[in-house]
Amino acid sequence: IDIYDTFNYDSTEEALEILQYPNVSLCDVVIIMKFHPKHEKICEIGLGVLWNLAYEALNNIDREIIANQGGIECILSAMSFFPHSVTMQEYGCGALQNLALSTTNKRAISNAGGISKIIRSMKLHHADCDLQDSACVALQNLSMDNEMNKKIIADEDGISAIIAATNLDGDEDVMRSACLALTVLISNNAEIVKIVSKNGGISSTIRSMVCNPCDDQVQLAGCHSLRCIAVDSDLTKTVICSAGGISAILSALLNHPKQCEIQKEAINLLHLLTTITSNTQMLKSSFIHFDICGLLLNAVENFPSECANNVRDILKRFKKSSSAADVYSIDEKFGPDVDKKKLKY
Repeated sequence: IDIYDTFNYDSTEEALEILQYPNVSLCDVVIIMKFHPKHEKICEIGLGVLWNLAYEALNNIDREIIANQGGIECILSAMSFFPHSVTMQEYGCGALQNLALSTTNKRAISNAGGISKIIRSMKLHHADCDLQDSACVALQNLSMDNEMNKKIIADEDGISAIIAATNLDGDEDVMRSACLALTVLISNNAEIVKIVSKNGGISSTIRSMVCNPCDDQVQLAGCHSLRCIAVDSDLTKTVICSAGGISAILSALLNHPKQCEIQKEAINLLHLLTTITSNTQMLKSSFIHFDICGLLLNAVENFPSECANNVRDILKRFKKSSSAADVYSIDEKFGPDVDKKKLKY
């Protein structure tokens, strides 16, 4: 006899019992949650099951099956009815972050108001690290290759919510997720670059890099974000340097000497920043703490096609404003005619 043959969906007790079966079906979870949309315990357990199902989905077809059978509707309904339940909001954001890996689901979640519910959760529970982590990843996945969702996130004040998440003391996972989310949002979107700059995104990105020095994804994302911001104006270039950006960039070069993408992004960023003379002076002051010539030489030797031309330009600018001792250090490593030739290794 099938365990569901005599199942009464109206019964709270039976609904709770079925939800806790190891192999409860997606169909029954959705039906139960629709029968009991305001029952906190049922919705909490149901959301947990949906999160697990979304996490275990092997591909986008499986994720879209969850959506097509009413999973997204149930998730957002529970988040709406129980906004002050941290557990419910975390489960909801966790489920949405996995479902949003599907392009079709990105649109469905957005059209159903899911983005605003995620951002509301972040603002209501701004001190909960697990929720902030899930929410940042959800917004990152929703905005990946989707300009409309980026606009909605910006319009719903999601940028400031993500930036606020980077300020949670001591939680590197949240800072990492927030940094990666900002990188996706900034990419190829000049309007969001301005919003990020205006809302403290420069200092939060640098802080994420400083607090996660060995995380290659954070370093790559941080350098990429700062480069996108630096392109915006000379003012943003100066702000990046004043906020400790040069030290963060040099640390990225130092800690990830064999990572081509990090070396390339960091060198590209230094190349942009040193178009401002005062920024070149700040770079020069870092000689005390970093072997700058050694870092630049490593980039050229390991990745010549990606880094050599920009390193040459950086050194030309650097020599113009350096002391004799610093010029000697440059010449010793690169040769006295570095400003007149193409670096080749």
